[in-house]
Amino acid sequence: MLIGTNPLFKFLYFVTSMFPAYFFYTLNYYSAGQFWHLTYQHGRLTGCWIAPWFCAIGTEVFLAWILTRALIRLLKNQSRNQNSGIKEIMVSRKMNEGLVEFLIGIAVSSTISLPFANNQFMFSLCVMILFQLLLFALFSRSTNSMPNVLLTCLGWSYVRWSEGYIFMPTKLFRENVDKKVQCTAIGDEVSGAYVIVMENKNENQ
Repeated sequence: MLIGTNPLFKFLYFVTSMFPAYFFYTLNYYSAGQFWHLTYQHGRLTGCWIAPWFCAIGTEVFLAWILTRALIRLLKNQSRNQNSGIKEIMVSRKMNEGLVEFLIGIAVSSTISLPFANNQFMFSLCVMILFQLLLFALFSRSTNSMPNVLLTCLGWSYVRWSEGYIFMPTKLFRENVDKKVQCTAIGDEVSGAYVIVMENKNENQ
């Protein structure tokens, strides 16, 4: 899906797709009690531990929202500019395939707490970063789909077609299913990633 697309699209799509992993990783970090020794006194948990937890989660959610909006803006701009020409593609009934499995897999893999049990936070963080870099390198050179939960939550979906995937606002799926729609490529022809052409330039997501 990401092969042949520009670096900015690759980065935004990958980071927003992997947000659930970062979110669950942060939850796991705090639930492992990494800050408890600072604030757990006399049998009660003070607000000093709760404050950084909310700050971390809030910051992650805010950054994820900003990056996802930037990704949507990129898709809309490509749709309107049509730099890669226009191609008619049949919209299939297969929308957001693998989304649930992807989310469940991330939730399970991100909550493995063995490194935390030994207070090896830096080791765990380095392993996660290296793993993310490896995944990014693999998906950047792959035509496989990569579900994006945040993009779906903000009203966009991808639909499989015979040679790749079409990105479109979710609300347009039902009215265009089993019909041909005008699309423009996001990357080159190898990627097979297209976005539906927006007829109304003021159309919201």
